[in-house]
Amino acid sequence: MKITEVETIPLAVEQINPDDCDGQYNDFVVRIHTDTGHTGIGESDTPPLVSAAFLNSPSEHIWSQNLCELIVGEDPLETERLWEKMYNGAIYNTRRGLPLCVMSAVDNALHDVAAKGLGVPVYKLLGGAKRSKVTPYCSIMQGTSQGRSWTQLQDITYEALAKGIESGYRAFKIQALFYETCTDRELAELMHRCREMVGTDKDLMLDVGYRWRHASDAIRAMRRMEQEELFFVETPIHTDNIDGYAKLAAAIDTPVAMGEFLSSRFEFMEYVTRDAVGVLQPDLGRAGGLTESRRIAHIARDRGLMVVPHGWKTMIAVATLIHYSASLDNCPYIEYPDPDLLLAPILPKELAGPIPELVDGHFALPTAPGMGVELNEETVERYRIRKE
Repeated sequence: MKITEVETIPLAVEQINPDDCDGQYNDFVVRIHTDTGHTGIGESDTPPLVSAAFLNSPSEHIWSQNLCELIVGEDPLETERLWEKMYNGAIYNTRRGLPLCVMSAVDNALHDVAAKGLGVPVYKLLGGAKRSKVTPYCSIMQGTSQGRSWTQLQDITYEALAKGIESGYRAFKIQALFYETCTDRELAELMHRCREMVGTDKDLMLDVGYRWRHASDAIRAMRRMEQEELFFVETPIHTDNIDGYAKLAAAIDTPVAMGEFLSSRFEFMEYVTRDAVGVLQPDLGRAGGLTESRRIAHIARDRGLMVVPHGWKTMIAVATLIHYSASLDNCPYIEYPDPDLLLAPILPKELAGPIPELVDGHFALPTAPGMGVELNEETVERYRIRKE
């Protein structure tokens, strides 16, 4: 099996709202074609047109080569070698940032098509299953305030959480991106009510979207919530404030989680070596794909840390997370944006499928070859961005 083409598929729906914080209104998908007829797909949460332009940009010199040219003609089964070939062949750009995000989508697509060629699920290529089922946490995201009152934001949060509880999830994350609309005391009261709703037998998590400027502010606020025994608090302060993360992690009992913005194991190591994080959250469409994200998970495992990957996109990302978690023994949960609870459900619900079935709070391991999801070509045709 040889790679014959790397196809870029930029997508966007018309209801894009730049004042919100929701990356599900658009998507960047890569589809890899082979001479055997097998195809593989991967996606990244990056600006689709910019990503497509980078992936289609011409080679310039030995450290700035076109990623597609680097892998066309190659055997997709050699995923790790191809990762290194792309990373080093375009290292002027791929060390960090958007180019590595684009490379992540390519890497995930390589895993998909390689496993399809062998007729096995992707987790078989990753060394086999370390667990018999994967547990998603229900990610409750009701958007930024956008003029809504604190009472309104509380009501919609409790309503969405109640639906998640009724659906049978075993864990929940409240994405409280409400900022100045509520005080820290009010946020603590919100989480106390959420804990009462889910009970003590289910895990509860909090994402504040970089709410606090200083570690001291985060410490003071989180101490109000220690009694809720949160599984973690996500992205409490700015990503680049490593000193602040170290101070916060040392001062509170609640595990500190972060990593959705980080690219490559090298950036994660900066936090791990400072004891600045308890839960690593690589986004498989940003951190370097399955290849690099498994390296990140192994770094965490060897230091007694967990990985709970970030994933806020479509069923392509969800499928990738399922295989990732299945192959690891330190990944207790994956993020799951339930399409029935989303503000922008079009691409998450319609772009690729099937949607996994929740049974007793778990997803069964996929049995189909590859990632186990395929594109809906009608949706691709409807939302594909084309040059004028």
